[in-house]
Amino acid sequence: ALCYRIKRDKKGWRVFVSTSIEEPTWVTRSQNGVVGLDINVDHIALMETDRSGNPTQQHTIPLDLYGKNQQQTLALIGDACAHAVEIARKAGKDLVIEKLDFSAKRANLAELGCAKRARTLSSFAYGKIIGALKSRAWRYGVRCHEVNPAFTSLIGRVNYAKRYGL
Repeated sequence: ALCYRIKRDKKGWRVFVSTSIEEPTWVTRSQNGVVGLDINVDHIALMETDRSGNPTQQHTIPLDLYGKNQQQTLALIGDACAHAVEIARKAGKDLVIEKLDFSAKRANLAELGCAKRARTLSSFAYGKIIGALKSRAWRYGVRCHEVNPAFTSLIGRVNYAKRYGL
C-alpha cells in the first residue's frame, strides 16, 4: 500500500510517498552465537563467537576511506558491508555492533590541535557504514543488534586478548 502526503513549504509543493515493508524471513539466530563487528578508521574487525560467547573465528575487512571521493567511499563501504553480512549469513549468526556517537568529538575538531587526527575523524564515515550495514542485513535476513559500547574494548582485552592471542 502507498500513502501520499502533499505539503507546501517555502520552496513550493512537495509530495511524500510512504510504503510499508514486510519483515524479511530471518536466516540468523543469536542462539547460534553472534558475529561482533567493530568499525575502525581503516578496517572492520569481526569476531565470531559460539553460543557460549567464546571466540571461534576472526575476520578483518580493510576499509581505508581517507582521500577517496564520495562515490569511491560509498562503493568501498558497500563492498565491506556486503562481506560482513555474508559472513554472518553463512554462519547463521546475528550481527552485533556498537552504538557509537561521534557528534561531540566532531563538534570539538578545532580543539583537537592535531590536524592529522582531525582529518581522520572527519573522513570517518561511521554513519554511512552503519546505514549500509543495517540495510544490507535487513535485505538478506540477518538480524543486526546495536549494543552499548561501554567497556567492550576493555572487557575484550582483559578476558580474551591474551588467551586467544588477539
